[in-house]
Amino acid sequence: MGNTSSAEEIKLGDRIGEGSYGEVFKAVWNGKRVAAKRIRPVFFEGDYDGSIRAAFLEKFKKEWEILRSIDHDNIVKYFTAIVPPSPESPIIVTELLECDLAKHIRNSTTKPKVPFSDVIKIMLDVAEALHYIHTLKEPIVHRDLASKNVLLTKTLHAKIADLGQAKAFPRGAMYATAMPGTPVYAAPETYPTGLGGLPKGDKARYTEKIDIFSFGAMLLEIIIGHLPAHDLPDPILEDGEIVPEYIRRSEDLEEMGPNHPLHSLVLQCLDNIPEKRPNAGKIIEELLKFSKVVDRTLSSSPAGDKVGAMSHIHYDHKFKLVVLGESGVGKTSIVTRFLNANSQLSGITLPRTLQSEDHFQRLRFRDKSVHLHIVDVGGHELARASSLAPQIFRRVRGAVIAFDLLSEMSFLEVPNWVKVVREKCGEELPIVLVGNKDDELERWVDSRRVEEFARRENLFYIESSAKSGKNIDEIFSVLMDLMIESENQKEGESKTSDLVASLQTSLSDRITSQEKSPIAERLLTSRHHALDPGVIELKEEKGNKGTMEQDGGGRKNKSWCCLLN
Repeated sequence: MGNTSSAEEIKLGDRIGEGSYGEVFKAVWNGKRVAAKRIRPVFFEGDYDGSIRAAFLEKFKKEWEILRSIDHDNIVKYFTAIVPPSPESPIIVTELLECDLAKHIRNSTTKPKVPFSDVIKIMLDVAEALHYIHTLKEPIVHRDLASKNVLLTKTLHAKIADLGQAKAFPRGAMYATAMPGTPVYAAPETYPTGLGGLPKGDKARYTEKIDIFSFGAMLLEIIIGHLPAHDLPDPILEDGEIVPEYIRRSEDLEEMGPNHPLHSLVLQCLDNIPEKRPNAGKIIEELLKFSKVVDRTLSSSPAGDKVGAMSHIHYDHKFKLVVLGESGVGKTSIVTRFLNANSQLSGITLPRTLQSEDHFQRLRFRDKSVHLHIVDVGGHELARASSLAPQIFRRVRGAVIAFDLLSEMSFLEVPNWVKVVREKCGEELPIVLVGNKDDELERWVDSRRVEEFARRENLFYIESSAKSGKNIDEIFSVLMDLMIESENQKEGESKTSDLVASLQTSLSDRITSQEKSPIAERLLTSRHHALDPGVIELKEEKGNKGTMEQDGGGRKNKSWCCLLN
């Protein structure tokens, strides 16, 4: 085992961190300030004949040979290793950096926690490190990429560290220990029953794309400034189905917002299917597009003027709502018509939604800016939707429950849907009940019976046609009114039930008078769409002092500003 030292050559100081496998100390080695990671002695407990220690050391020596061969500016430098018999546990000596990314985010007092320019700078360094280890002759997979394992210099130069979990993989997928590293960053295929193929005991089949998934989780973390506020739902349901990551992490994705410039990249990295994730090279290409914009902007900005808030868009209201009902009642058609009022659905049969789909809509409503997160719950049977409740119903502020006016059975299931949504979201959740396919001459559901049920359950009832567009905007207008009222409601004020009755009357009056819907300036943002780099436009300032400045040589320099449309 090459490049090792003796215990006498190092002096441990204060402990500065710890992980699953060891503790990290400030230290001095051969007169140099370094970091020293000492493997926990607990790994050798019960080793009466020395076999556990011997096996561990053999594995450690092989991994050390990998670590000492790595040489890249964005990877922490490994200086030496100190192995037993003295000290009792192996010690790995590396360069000492300022702090880790997790601490940098946690201690930041700015808003956002990490300015956009720094996000690009840090994550570009991380991507370049991944590209290096993934493209070696024998690719290395980090397997525990996390913000705690990204170290920063004073100038925010990022270096990935703690490659103790890393493995050298021959080209192609390999079986390795299931769910290595930190769970919140773990890709679904690393779970024993994940998407990576048939498990071998406690092994899972995966490639370097697990690092890309971890990169996406970390990118989301640095953008919103924290890890998930609540424990993430289990990634695998009882029936073995994988839960899409955009559902598991819907709270954080909603906080980031669909209009964030890196929204699309985050979703690509978090794709449940490994082959659909970009490689590190593609990530570098994407980040470089923004890096060039940031560099030009900062170079022309006053000292200390950051572009950290460039991606921030203020909304007066942000609501998440669900669209529920039996399969085939037209939920997806209703959502599609609402998202695109000019869509022509006549004669078109939309494919049934087998999984829940997320859509995002920006619009003006009663002179207020509103961001809607619409979850179109697919054609699950009732029990299936109920099992998805932790993911789907988290932070829901309103619901649309649809039934088919041509199907008595679809209406008979409505009470069960009402029960599910109220159990998960509370009794006072605003609900709009929709009788769809009002354009058909024949109907099998008695409107008077539905109206009586709606009054009894305090639901707003409306009949619509996704095919013709009748009352589609009204469905969401009413629900937004109810959600805004619920949001503003204080103790002692009129209950939502009073507003439901009032809106029921006012809607009839508006339809009679053909008054326009209060929805205006509809701006569609689909689930997988983000602002392209072209949306961040560099425009020459006009009419402002200092627009054209002269440098020392008399040449004129253009002053640029970064605008987010």
